[in-house]
Amino acid sequence: MPLSEPACVRSDDECMAAAQELRDAGRITAAAAAYELLCQRDVASACYQLGLLRDHDTEVTDHVQAHAAFDRACQLQMVQSCAAVGVMLLDGRGVAKDPARGRRVLEAACVEGDSMGCYHLGWALFEGEGGRRDLRGARAAFEKACKASHPGACVDLGAMLAKGQGGRVDLVRARALYREGCAQGQPIACANLGFALRNGDGGKRDLVEALSRFLEACDGGDAPGCRAAAVMHQEATPPELPAAAARFGEACDAGLHDACLDLAALLRRGGPTLPSDPARARSLLERACRQGSGAACFQQAVDLRANHPEEKERFRALMRQACALAHNPACKE
Repeated sequence: MPLSEPACVRSDDECMAAAQELRDAGRITAAAAAYELLCQRDVASACYQLGLLRDHDTEVTDHVQAHAAFDRACQLQMVQSCAAVGVMLLDGRGVAKDPARGRRVLEAACVEGDSMGCYHLGWALFEGEGGRRDLRGARAAFEKACKASHPGACVDLGAMLAKGQGGRVDLVRARALYREGCAQGQPIACANLGFALRNGDGGKRDLVEALSRFLEACDGGDAPGCRAAAVMHQEATPPELPAAAARFGEACDAGLHDACLDLAALLRRGGPTLPSDPARARSLLERACRQGSGAACFQQAVDLRANHPEEKERFRALMRQACALAHNPACKE
């Protein structure tokens, strides 16, 4: 769309609609140009949309310009854009890193009721970014964001309630928040609900539904959910070893090193419904060790000593590597 097209000449509203149509059609560069024109006219929503494109879309990524666009929208009193500025200041993305200022910007956005501002403020307070760690404040920020319908905040609030961080333990409400988040399609909420159901936290124990929720989480890409489902398959009567191996494999492929060790152990042993596969077990340990798992390096060393005691130097090298990766048992060898 040339910027001289009548839509952007007649009115800002028509130009915004045309920019959205371009965006929907995948013409991102043209959409960004239209938003930029409108931003120059001090249309706050256009500055915000331009910031989103510049921050996240690979075709027009420019974090410095994204920050400038968000900052302009913030100056034009668009609170959600102020929250975006706060996040960029925390991260040092497109602007010099300034966690203290970022936290102040997020606090102001949260006071104005912006759910994203409250959510990211919650994490800044939880992690102690830009100031002292404040668990009570983090819990309050997540609470406010959750009430403003930020789904991630509800799950994080549930986790704090379950652990009694920043206030009293409330397992019943934590479970309810996980269930709500899972119904909204959040894999981590499904996994957390699975753990609550498996352990009987906040209500009755229900292993059948727990497995169902773990599988739902796993299908959504949540690695801990995959591993938890695998453990339940492994502990079933009779053991469902092929299903366990498949879910351990998904968790391992997603970067959960403990699942790689679990799968390696399962493949070493094998079982009535799962042939042993020592070669694949070794490969899994080697990969996890290369990726920084001290426990995997340690297990490699233990297996090497059992099967090839003559390879003393490689055994010692693996133990040193495991120790360097903070796997304490290796440091005692």
